[in-house]
Amino acid sequence: SRQVDVKSVFSAEFGLFGDGNKRFKLNSSRENIEPVTGAVIYDLFGEFVYPPDRSLEGVDLILINIQDTGVRYSTFLTTMTKIFETASKKNIPVMVLDYPNPLRGDIMDGAVVRPAYQSFEGYHLVPIRHGLTVGEFSIMINEMGWAKDLSRVDLTVIPMANWKRNYWFSQTKLQWTQLAPDINTLESLLAFSGMALLKGTNLNVGHGTDKPYLRVGAPWLSGEHLLEKLQLLNLKGARFF
Repeated sequence: SRQVDVKSVFSAEFGLFGDGNKRFKLNSSRENIEPVTGAVIYDLFGEFVYPPDRSLEGVDLILINIQDTGVRYSTFLTTMTKIFETASKKNIPVMVLDYPNPLRGDIMDGAVVRPAYQSFEGYHLVPIRHGLTVGEFSIMINEMGWAKDLSRVDLTVIPMANWKRNYWFSQTKLQWTQLAPDINTLESLLAFSGMALLKGTNLNVGHGTDKPYLRVGAPWLSGEHLLEKLQLLNLKGARFF
């Protein structure tokens, strides 16, 4: 078989291992070198947005291997889009390994971001739970003109086997991969899809507790008063206690 020479490794938000731990160090003499391949690691969320020119010198193929959350406002698929936009300019083919949508592929739910409020956390006009797999989303980006300036790449998607659209991630029997700090279970991911909207407020959504995204509060908040007001709303499908 042909030898594969890994030139660069691109890291999305929260780092290579999804924990966002700045103290974590790879077993390498240099902080930004992947020790197994010797490839340079490029941060595509903090340091860069697009892959820098030097990272693509001599590159014949970009391989995207990432498990997405299934939630619009996680930034992984935005980073994938930025890679597409750069690969289009450089005429570099892209291969995407498909992964399950952990929140099922038959449920789409939540508001669509308004164009005036597009951002890195709302780059595409899709519902909060978009119901697409990584491979399906990559095809939509490429075929529906979702990338900047309608740019397209030579795209190959390696499909999954045996996945069904009504599967929760727990039904796949696959090992759970931590997707982001505090998203370490399927329950916390499902809660993240709604509760993370409160990050736009001055409330804490459970960070620093043993139930992130499953509780919300603040030191100045009167819990009893808030509970009373919420119960009076009689919101269908919601319980407050």
